[in-house]
Amino acid sequence: MTADEKLTMLEKAIALGKTVYVGTYHRGWTITPKTVQKWRDAGLNLFFSDGKSLYMRRGRHADCIDYCALRVLK
Repeated sequence: MTADEKLTMLEKAIALGKTVYVGTYHRGWTITPKTVQKWRDAGLNLFFSDGKSLYMRRGRHADCIDYCALRVLK
C-alpha cells in the first residue's frame, strides 16, 4: 500500500467519524476526528504525504509513520 493510499484510508475513516490508532513499538496515539479538526483549525493537516512517505505532525515537526501500525477503531 502506497503512502497516498494510506492517507486516503485515514482521511476516509476520519470523515466517517472513526478513531484512528497509530502505534510504534514504544508508543501509540489515538487520533479522533476532534484531534484532526483542531489541526485543520490551525491551518495544518495532521496527516500528509510527500508521495513516497506518510507523515504525522508532532508540534512543529513531522514524524514518518510508514512502518507504524495503523488501525481504524470504532
